[in-house]
Amino acid sequence: MLAADEQNTAVAQFFYVWISVLNLFIVSVFWSFLLTLVPLVMVAGFFGLAVMNTFWVLAVVFVARRVGEYAFIRPGREMLFSRVETGSKYKAKNLIDVPVYRGGDALSAQVKTALEAGGMASAGVALLGAALAALWALNGWWLGRQARLKEPSSGRG
Repeated sequence: MLAADEQNTAVAQFFYVWISVLNLFIVSVFWSFLLTLVPLVMVAGFFGLAVMNTFWVLAVVFVARRVGEYAFIRPGREMLFSRVETGSKYKAKNLIDVPVYRGGDALSAQVKTALEAGGMASAGVALLGAALAALWALNGWWLGRQARLKEPSSGRG
């Protein structure tokens, strides 16, 4: 029979092993999860729009994207920025928020209009959007993997 101190130590070791295992799992999955969930939802949404181009499908896709942006993409982006010095972080965030997001919105509207004026049906535009969202998901996965690989090893001395 173990003494009380040895039992406490054994229980603590048991907890720390599971904490470490779960932490490793979450860190290895979480980065990529945050950065790929919304693009994968958008792939499904664009396929839905290609099959059934209705206002309600568009509304669901729009709401899912906006919720995902605030719930997953922005926290994932903040986690990526946690490794960057403060001055560089805010310069990069301004670059991403203004020209990239706003410019991307304007450019995508112009491209959609041009594609439809060139004869591409809405379903074709939606399928092109699904392909681009899939590339976005791959980029998010890659960024999450790179961040995880650069994660400092956390060990208990």
